[in-house]
Amino acid sequence: MSPGINDPHTAITCIHWLGAGLSIIGNKGFPSIVRRDKNGFIRVISKEYDYGNIVDACFDHLRLYAQSNIFVSLEILIAIRKAIEQAKQPELRDALQQKARIIVEQLHSEVKHKTEAAKVEEHFKAIMFAYGNKV
Repeated sequence: MSPGINDPHTAITCIHWLGAGLSIIGNKGFPSIVRRDKNGFIRVISKEYDYGNIVDACFDHLRLYAQSNIFVSLEILIAIRKAIEQAKQPELRDALQQKARIIVEQLHSEVKHKTEAAKVEEHFKAIMFAYGNKV
């Protein structure tokens, strides 16, 4: 989100794409870092991915800019909930749940209206329910 343009619709669309990508990763997981040829010989050793770094890359910049827009922040929480519902790997579920906590803490300090605070809590409870259902 740009202070000059401030287009929340584009940000929300991007959040939907990021959430969908995280859902795919959460459902499939990462491939092995070792790639072998048809004879079983190691041909490539790729970089090892970390779920926490991927979640940070998806949401940290958006989170900072979205703190002034409750609708964008809530969309991030919705994307996190959907990704947690798909995630089979505990590491990804933990990373998503931790990011949700950070966002909610930030929102509690920013939100001034009771109705907005209630929406934040509602979304966070849904995330924690989804998180708890797969533990």
